[in-house]
Amino acid sequence: MSDSLAETVCRDIDAAREELIGLCGRLVAAASVNPPGRTAEAAEVVRAYLSGHGVATETITADDEAPNIIGRIEGGAGGRHVVFNAHMDTMEAGDDAAWTVPIARLSRRDGRLYGLGMGNMKGALAAMCLATTILKRHSNAWKGRLTMTAVSDEVMFGERGTVFLLRERPDVAGDFLISGEGPGFMHLAVAEKGLLWLDVEAHSAGGHASRALRGETAVMKLAAFLARIDAMNEMYASLPRELAGVSGGEGNLGLRLSLNAGTLLAGTVRSQVATSARAQRR
Repeated sequence: MSDSLAETVCRDIDAAREELIGLCGRLVAAASVNPPGRTAEAAEVVRAYLSGHGVATETITADDEAPNIIGRIEGGAGGRHVVFNAHMDTMEAGDDAAWTVPIARLSRRDGRLYGLGMGNMKGALAAMCLATTILKRHSNAWKGRLTMTAVSDEVMFGERGTVFLLRERPDVAGDFLISGEGPGFMHLAVAEKGLLWLDVEAHSAGGHASRALRGETAVMKLAAFLARIDAMNEMYASLPRELAGVSGGEGNLGLRLSLNAGTLLAGTVRSQVATSARAQRR
């Protein structure tokens, strides 16, 4: 892309600021919490926006609850294939009482936009939709192909989103992928950290809670293990020479190992020693 085209695109984006905010508002209002991961309403917002700006779209579904939207635009011959990727589902809101703005309605405050999913990642989804339509407007000025993918079932690493889409439509894979889900704080990440799921289980003899011994119950064995590996949250990766100078984001978090116990399961009643305890970790 030439400097002059880049400047034109940036001007168009700046001019569409209110349009972008309006799209963010419609996406936030479209409930898509995962679980259960129903994104049909959010997908319709994306499809309608892209189609309304002349972008050809397709809907690829593993089931009707979780559609995936593809938008395609073509530039001149001879260029590369770039893929935009953003997910439509969101995490749960957590403690509703802790929110100081409406959860399912976009709010403007101190130059920022708030609402469930704005950070992860309906804000980035809206931005990519807008960028796609503006690049469509100037498609005679650049070479290559752009595919916009809005996918479902990502925050729970499910099978109905990108995994399903690539299996059904391998042509969606491109030469480059740009995702709005980086280290945050307006920093660029070259790649995301790897992922490892672990289920850890501890066992012990059962019995009445009045006979528990220090460090001998399944729950305390598991707790001791979790406390020890929690120290790994202070480990940072070293970049290879080829990536020297790349930012790891605020506090270098993009380079930090991150461990979390997402669920803990143990016992059935207070007065007994649980014979097993389990943690599901990421």
